[in-house]
Amino acid sequence: MKARLFVILAVLLASAAWFFASPLLGLSHLARAVGSKNVAQLDERIDFTRLGRSLAPQIVWAYLNKTGRANLIGRTAASMIAGSSASLADPILGDMLNPEAVLKLLDTGQPGGKLQLNGSMAALPNGNFGSLWQVFQNAEYGLGNFYFSAPPSAAAADQYRLHMQVLRWNWKLVGLDLPEKVRDQLADELIRRIGR
Repeated sequence: MKARLFVILAVLLASAAWFFASPLLGLSHLARAVGSKNVAQLDERIDFTRLGRSLAPQIVWAYLNKTGRANLIGRTAASMIAGSSASLADPILGDMLNPEAVLKLLDTGQPGGKLQLNGSMAALPNGNFGSLWQVFQNAEYGLGNFYFSAPPSAAAADQYRLHMQVLRWNWKLVGLDLPEKVRDQLADELIRRIGR
């Protein structure tokens, strides 16, 4: 009986350790790929389809706000439209959703391609996320999901939020919540490309 209890306790402890440590390991692999500018490694760490689904509504929502359409149709309708009309953001996403562009965004804070931001996002801190305590303060755990606000030392308005998820037993970047100033600049670029 005691042996069975010991095995159950050991399995629970190993599961808890995996739950807390594996996303940090996945985040570290992502940061190392960025730090070493290894496009092939980075490509293995990102699900570009899901990343696009994360970025598109943010860009469309900012576009609707900038053009005044969000007020015209109401916030609820605008929110639904932003979530369902990802193709509206295609001119911007085409420049952002490839390994080289994401590498540049996470390494320098500037998106790749033809996109240029006034000022930039803070770069991913090349595997140095501060102390373990800072990482925990800026992380949220979920079942198969992990969120990390980076860089830990930046003001909340300047941070971006990485969403990682377990896919085929590997932690991959599937979402990126951009700071408001970056979303606004991407919306300005979208207005420039497709008009109001």
